[in-house]
Amino acid sequence: LSYALSIAQYLGSPHDDIAFRLANEETIRMRDVAAVINRIVTVPQAHINQAPEADRNYASSEIHAFMLGWLGALPCPVFNPPSPESLSGPWHSDIAALNFAVLSGFACMPVTLGIGDGLPPFAADPASVSTHFVLDGQVIGALLDTSARDAMIHFAQLWGARLVQIDSCVREGRRHFVTASSMADYRRGGALLVRAILKATQA
Repeated sequence: LSYALSIAQYLGSPHDDIAFRLANEETIRMRDVAAVINRIVTVPQAHINQAPEADRNYASSEIHAFMLGWLGALPCPVFNPPSPESLSGPWHSDIAALNFAVLSGFACMPVTLGIGDGLPPFAADPASVSTHFVLDGQVIGALLDTSARDAMIHFAQLWGARLVQIDSCVREGRRHFVTASSMADYRRGGALLVRAILKATQA
């Protein structure tokens, strides 16, 4: 969409709308879109890379500002809307995520950090890691006991996104937090996640 031949946004009128005219002359009008799954991390900028630096920086800032305004003004459901941290929704450091996990009731492996240290990767057998998604307070994935389900719901509230992916594993009889993301892996969510999102768009 950032490569569209033209982008028109109409605000403050009875017919608020955003229209993208693509290279094949097709026009996408956002009033016709039922929902948006937002996976924008950075705005593509290949089309302005050859511009002088000052012009490139200005254009980049304008495109970023437009994306923030466009995604924030959409009348349809957006999974996930942009936030100050990222165009793709709330984004937190590994240390912040670990803090959320502890506050939510997950077990976590002990970590020793010095000034400037990053969080070391959690040493978990990939085969033992399970992925769940929290969408609007509903946990999607394999069945969990009540405490694990409540921990995931609480974690998603602290994370601040409408849709959150949470990876965890069971060690010594306790569910341990591994990682989380606002960028859901739909291959892992499969049909269950797709159906849940479809239901959410129709609510």
